[in-house]
Formats: sequence, C-alpha cells, structure tokens
Amino acid sequence: MPSIMANWMLDAIERWAEGYWLVRETGIVDVEGRLDGLLVPTSGEAHCMKHQGGWFWDRIRLVGVECKCSRPDFLRGLREGQFQRYAASLSGLYIATSVGVCSPSEIPPGTGHLEYRNTTGGPRCVCRRHPVYQDRCWTADVPWRLLFDLRQKQIHDLRAEHARYDKALEAITNAAKGMVFRPLGKIINHVNEQMRKPPAEPADLQMKETQP
Repeated sequence: MPSIMANWMLDAIERWAEGYWLVRETGIVDVEGRLDGLLVPTSGEAHCMKHQGGWFWDRIRLVGVECKCSRPDFLRGLREGQFQRYAASLSGLYIATSVGVCSPSEIPPGTGHLEYRNTTGGPRCVCRRHPVYQDRCWTADVPWRLLFDLRQKQIHDLRAEHARYDKALEAITNAAKGMVFRPLGKIINHVNEQMRKPPAEPADLQMKETQP
C-alpha cells in the first residue's frame, strides 16, 4: 500500500501525465513486485507514443512509476536492483522522488526521473528525464486486466460522483430549510392565525352602534 507521501506524488503525477491513464498500485504487468503506478497511454499526447505516426499504434507502451519518498528507500532500490528488474518488464520506467532524495546522475541509465515539488501554487510534478522506451510483447491477459481495472475505476468514480451529488443536495436542502421553508412556514402560520380570528366589523357600523 503506497504511503501518504507516495499518494501525494501520484496525485501530482496524474495531473502532469497528459494523454495517460494512471493505474495505481497495480499488478497488471508482472514486474516481480508491485508497481506504485502504471501509465497507460490514451492518446497521441502521451510522450511514449508521440513519435508514432498515424491514427493507430502497432504496439501500446506501458510505462511504470515507482515512488521513492526518502533517500534510504531510493538507495535500497538501487542496491536490490529493483529499478532494472522493473524496467526489464515494461516499455519504460519513471522513478518519482521528492526534491533532494537523489541526484540526476544516480538515476539508472535509460530510466526516467519525475521530481515531486511542493510549490506555493501547490504540489506539482516536474519531469527531469524521460525513459528510453522499448516495445514489449505483452501476455494475452494484460488487455483484460486493463479493461477490468478501467471498469473498476469507472465504478469508483461514479460512486464518488454520486456521493458528491448527495452531499451537495443535502447542503442545498439544509440551506433551503433555513432560508426559504422556515420563513415561509412562519408566514403561513401567521396567515392561518389571522384567518382564524373573527372578522372585524366595519368602522362606520361600530360608530352607529355607539351613537345614542
């Protein structure tokens, strides 16, 4: 399970990754481990597909993202050969780090580098280097896993949208109670009270009854 910091990184990467769908913590591609994220191109704006012409691609490229929030975690990945192992199973790999976790020269050759920065305008992702892309032959189950994960994401997004709608509707209803329905109820009660009172006699009739 990615840490809170890693999730913040992935949020920033998702905003940066134009032309991609970011699948989080996925086992779609077997990398002898569990990727923090997988970038699936959805248009020609995806950097890994830009050089390919025409409307259709011969082969889709799946690019991994591995988040390293601390220097010890980054050094452990280097020492254990994690980055090379992941890159060998993907079309490319980005290592995402916080500022100061590593120097550009420490990133393995052929691997991309994304840097997470917490700026005054909010968290953002900066690409320091793109990976060297490779075409891979995916197993037959990869497209089905992608479709399944996409469907699960759609269900999750729809539920979240419905929850936001229900919350907004509840807020509108509560506001309407205070601003419209309660004052309207008071007006109706006042009108009802006035209607229950006996009608007042005309003033000229009252004057005649008081004359001798």
